[in-house]
Amino acid sequence: AIILTCLIIRLILMPITKKTAMQSELMKKAQPELQKLEVKYRGKESQEDQTRKAQEMLAIYQKYKINPISGCLLSFIQLPLLFAFLEAINRTPSIFENNFLVFQMGTTPIIGISQGNYWYILLLALILLTSYFSFRKTLQDQSTQAKQMKFTIYFMLGIIFIASFTLPTALGLYWITSSLFTIAQNIWVERRKDK
Repeated sequence: AIILTCLIIRLILMPITKKTAMQSELMKKAQPELQKLEVKYRGKESQEDQTRKAQEMLAIYQKYKINPISGCLLSFIQLPLLFAFLEAINRTPSIFENNFLVFQMGTTPIIGISQGNYWYILLLALILLTSYFSFRKTLQDQSTQAKQMKFTIYFMLGIIFIASFTLPTALGLYWITSSLFTIAQNIWVERRKDK
C-alpha cells in the first residue's frame, strides 16, 4: 500500500517533476551564455552594472524558456506530502503495526538495530544510496548553479541519512520508492534529450 500510494503521488506530480527535470536540461544549454555573462560583469559591483547583468540574465532565461522558480516548486509540494504521509503512518494502526519482509513498519531503524535486526542497516543503506542517485544528475552537472548546489545536496544527504535512523520504517520505504521513481524519471529525461 505504501509503495502504491507513493507511485500514485509521484504519477500525479509527474508533470511538475518532468518540467523541473527539463528545466535542468535547459539550464545546461544556457550555461555557456551565462558563464560569458559572469565573465563580462566580473569585478563590476555598481548598482547599474548589477541591474544590467540581471536584465541580460533574464533575457537568457527567456531565450531558453527557463523558469528559475519551477525548480523550487517541487520541494514546496513534496515537503507537506512527506509530513502528511508521516502523520498518516502514525495514525493508521494497520500500517504502523504491520510488517513488510523483515521490517516492522512502525519501528525506527535505530530501535530495530538495537533489538538485533541488522536488516535495518540494509534499509538505511538503501535510503542513502537511492537518495544519492536521485541527486546524482545535479552532482554530475558542471554548471555554475549546480556547483553552488553541491554542498547543499551533500548536506541534505547527511540530514536524510541521520533522520532515517529515527523515522518509521514505513516512511523509509516511501522515501526509497520516491527516490527510485526520481532515478527512473531522470534516466527517461536523459534518453528523451538525446533523441
